[in-house]
Amino acid sequence: MNTYNKYIIFVFLIIVQNIFSQGRWRDHFSYFNVLDIIDGPDKIICSAENGLFTYSKLSGEIEKISKATVLNGVQIAAIAYNQEHDMTFVGYKSGAFNILTPSGVEYFVDIPIDTDFTGNKAINHIFTVGDKAIFSMDFGIVIFD
Repeated sequence: MNTYNKYIIFVFLIIVQNIFSQGRWRDHFSYFNVLDIIDGPDKIICSAENGLFTYSKLSGEIEKISKATVLNGVQIAAIAYNQEHDMTFVGYKSGAFNILTPSGVEYFVDIPIDTDFTGNKAINHIFTVGDKAIFSMDFGIVIFD
């Protein structure tokens, strides 16, 4: 086989790969350093800095959740799970958070702080009770209803 034919085959393989890979994103984030683990009734939720992964106790399936799939941020600082409403709260170092439900991301909220604020906006902890989520941050407590 001459060099020209090898070149044509190589270009053909690249084109075929691009056609079949359109619309599918995969993340290659490190999930090695687990920050938090939540043991829910039917799944285990683990957070790493760049994403979450869940383990289904029923099916044994593992799902990665990151900015490449549904999250709106990176640098996860805290997570919480509300069993009553089947909602997962994901807090970021930027002060924003996502609310994940079985149907996907319901909200992406940036906690409003005065524009002159120069301190740390990271969400340190999240606690859920009933219909409220309580966020502890360096500057105080924020309640999301």
